[in-house]
Amino acid sequence: MRDNGTLESQTSYTDSSIGEEADATSNTVSGDDIVEFATRATWKALFLQNFDPWKFRPRDWQEPSPVSADALYLSRINLGLLGTDPANIARPLAGEVDESYSLSVTQQGVATISANTSIGLSRSLTTFTQLFYAHSDQQNVYTPLAPVSIFDAPRFAHRGLNLDVSRSYYPVSDIKRQISACAYTKMNRFHLHATDSQAWPLEIPSLPSVSERGAYRPHLVYSKDDFAHLQRYAALQGVEMITEIDMPGHTSSIAYSFPELIAAFNMQPDWTVYANDPPSGTLKLNSPAVRTFIQTLFNDGQKQ
Repeated sequence: MRDNGTLESQTSYTDSSIGEEADATSNTVSGDDIVEFATRATWKALFLQNFDPWKFRPRDWQEPSPVSADALYLSRINLGLLGTDPANIARPLAGEVDESYSLSVTQQGVATISANTSIGLSRSLTTFTQLFYAHSDQQNVYTPLAPVSIFDAPRFAHRGLNLDVSRSYYPVSDIKRQISACAYTKMNRFHLHATDSQAWPLEIPSLPSVSERGAYRPHLVYSKDDFAHLQRYAALQGVEMITEIDMPGHTSSIAYSFPELIAAFNMQPDWTVYANDPPSGTLKLNSPAVRTFIQTLFNDGQKQ
């Protein structure tokens, strides 16, 4: 495949547009958005992120020549959406969306992909990129596997990874990289462990002091916009981001802003009586103030 600027539906990409998110300001994600993002990611994976496998070959191994008389080129991928996406394509229940697809690349250089949903097309394009290696001329990519015919479908409805950003803060760019890694390995759930006893890095606009005082440092906080951006970034790749806010236990970080809501906060030296790991602390379940706090928190969270 030659880097000629055209992929599927003859959409032209330049270096400045590669990797941009489709309609990044929107709060919704459609099937068209998912396919658009997947085609851009495919281009990027093939020509900017691919690798030359020379280390895995014998010393005298010769890669295919792109200028030989019998060289065959693939310049177009035919994508076929056979079904209709459900209305909740961005946040489907596990197993609710058909992620299966079929993919073929003929010896003559014709690639055909079909799937019943946009997420299925996204998964198929990921597989397509994994068939190709970078050529040492840094202009071409090639596959030694053609002809190839693949039918693939997930074995498990829920395929996910948990990332704890409370005990250890990760920049938004690192979280996005992890989400992309989930998509690359065809996971469909990204579990973001957002809060715990050690720190509360998640901004709650109606309760700003919780993150202002509960985070490790004032700048180690995920804003409302960060959160929305990560949700959308995941959904564009067929991955649902599931956010965990621990309670009633694992909530001692709330005590830095609302000490009256937490029982047995940071008990020393006998913290093992109250918790499996320090600092100890749990919400007071018999407190009307705690109920008000929780209602405010989740009302705000639902807006996001």
